[in-house]
Amino acid sequence: MQLRPYQRYAVEEVRFVGRGRAPTLLMVCPTGGGKTVIGSRVVAERTAQGQRVLWLAHREELIDQAAAALAREGLAVGVLRGERKEALDAPVLVSSWQALKNRMELARERQFLVVDEAHHARDDNSYGQVIAAMSGVHVLGLTATPWRTDGKGLTDVFAEHFVVREPHQLRDEGFLAGLEGFRYRTFDANDIRIRGGDFVPGQLEDAVTSDVELAGDIVAQWQAHAGGARTIAYCVGVSHAVELAARFREAGVAAEHIYENSADRAGILSRLRSGETRVVTNFAILTEGFDCPPVSCVVMARPTLSVTLHLQMLGRALRPWCYDCGREAPTNLPRCAFCGGGNHKRKGRVHDHAGNLARLGHPYAARDWSPADTKPPTVGAFYGFKEIPPQQPKEGARQAVEVDATRYEVRDVRSEDVERKKAKRRGGGTASRCPDCGVTRLGVEGVELPPHTRWAMKRAGDGWQHVEVPCTVKGDYLD
Repeated sequence: MQLRPYQRYAVEEVRFVGRGRAPTLLMVCPTGGGKTVIGSRVVAERTAQGQRVLWLAHREELIDQAAAALAREGLAVGVLRGERKEALDAPVLVSSWQALKNRMELARERQFLVVDEAHHARDDNSYGQVIAAMSGVHVLGLTATPWRTDGKGLTDVFAEHFVVREPHQLRDEGFLAGLEGFRYRTFDANDIRIRGGDFVPGQLEDAVTSDVELAGDIVAQWQAHAGGARTIAYCVGVSHAVELAARFREAGVAAEHIYENSADRAGILSRLRSGETRVVTNFAILTEGFDCPPVSCVVMARPTLSVTLHLQMLGRALRPWCYDCGREAPTNLPRCAFCGGGNHKRKGRVHDHAGNLARLGHPYAARDWSPADTKPPTVGAFYGFKEIPPQQPKEGARQAVEVDATRYEVRDVRSEDVERKKAKRRGGGTASRCPDCGVTRLGVEGVELPPHTRWAMKRAGDGWQHVEVPCTVKGDYLD
């Protein structure tokens, strides 16, 4: 497989691990950037040097995807998960930590370890036990989100880290799609308890499933605006996923639900890839590492406080794809670079019924990607929404029911604002001042920001939260 330029850079950077630079290295690469592809090429180089490799993952889909990617490199691959025990003496073994707990001798005989979705690793959990059992070997961690929800960093496991690319760079280079979509009303989460850095699941599910109108809005708005796009819906629990899938089917949409104990998980995902199934609802399954480029829409029905979970969910809709030739076509070209067709993904879409965008920001916001001990940054004030005027219905067409929703194009306002400041220092750009309260903000053309959020952020210091501070006289205003 031919690597992209940034993937070749990542492989070269990882080679330093074998040159004594660090025994443990964390590679941070955005969701959809091809971490598995990079890791597979590194493993191919290691096996060519005579090393035996263990690839550690924690979920069925991740194990199968890694095994397939490694096989495409021409490697002999064994698999250990659940009842599946294949070629355990192969040069490369892909295993779940659950299956390895009682077979730790299989880990000790390996000379290189790859930890997939490495943000789960701690020195005191099962990942740490495997790393301790393989004492002295080089370890490569792969993740798109180098934070734990409890605020603890990953420096207890990984001595060094490097960032392959930031998400907005891959978007600008055409390797990820842009983002557009809708924000909708959501329920009040103020009374939900927080545990381990996120909402308590049981209370969250009770609050969401008791809102009958919310479930109806999700289906109706998807039918009105998603255009039949292949969609993953994120729910707050198994019963919520079952109920929401049933609502979609009642409306005539081919929908299925999936959870940890689903009997036909592979079949459900295969039907989603082919388009036979249009919507798959899930709870805590299709987040990390799941690759399905034809998916172009994400329904956020699960509120969260975790930036890690938020970015992982949104990332499922951002992989490039051409629906004519079935290849990952660059998103920054007007037509597919492979077949010349125009039916390729240029933007993913999100239907946010959970308030996550306002709470945690969009996937292309500027962030600190260091795995040090710190809570993931809340970036609610660093995104903006450019409103897209609704299309006028054709004469005689059925009128849509009016709902509390507005269509927006999600944009990275912070980066645009930085560029505007640079332009102003060079003598260009404009600044505006609220005529009533005197707060100055740099204008971002065509973007409506919540009133004075940057001012509120500055006043609150490091511990700020996303708050809207209306002008004392006039309220909202546009630059």
